Amino acid sequence: MARLSFSHPSRQRLIAWLDATDDSSGITEHVDQCERCAARIEELVEQSEGGGDLAVSSLGEALRAAYEPPEGINDRVIEKIKQRQLADREMNVLFGLFSIPKDAVTLLLPSDTEETPSRDDRDDWEE
Repeated sequence: MARLSFSHPSRQRLIAWLDATDDSSGITEHVDQCERCAARIEELVEQSEGGGDLAVSSLGEALRAAYEPPEGINDRVIEKIKQRQLADREMNVLFGLFSIPKDAVTLLLPSDTEETPSRDDRDDWEE
């Protein structure tokens, strides 16, 4: 059973997490939710800027680097949209072909609901 920890990570663990030597996902989740620890990380980064042992200058830059969209995402999204639109047009053509027999029947056979005489009535008139 996992042990729940309600304490904040120590300064050493936060520095190890910033250096990427501690892969603890618990720290990542905690820092995402805890403003106090996020502020402590920014302080640690500011303190270490003189020493140069941390490659990250601020938490904001680290997050921007982690969540940066992949290269060419716009082109791939536009291409997928075009493919989807083409597929929609093709489906509309296919469904349109299914409606041709119905339209042909409607044109060839007169409707009984119209005011025009039925075929039997027309045959009686011709006699």
